[in-house]
Amino acid sequence: MIIKLAPPKRAGNYKDLADQLKWDKEKILYFESLKNPTEAVLLSRTITLEELCTMLVAIGKYDAELLIKEWVKSQDCKCTACSN
Repeated sequence: MIIKLAPPKRAGNYKDLADQLKWDKEKILYFESLKNPTEAVLLSRTITLEELCTMLVAIGKYDAELLIKEWVKSQDCKCTACSN
């Protein structure tokens, strides 16, 4: 996941996700200054995997969304939300 959101110059990166998480420009600059800004953004808010997937689609990161969906499916969850 971190690799898929890491490239700072491409659309659909950690800055776009931070924007989806409603962080302001100053906080996004702070994330940028960190050793691992993608991880910091991912851990910055408590959200569900469903919310994260929605945000990833909004920023065009279908590959990252697919990664999450494949991981969830591999967990053999039996809840109604997963429909496994």
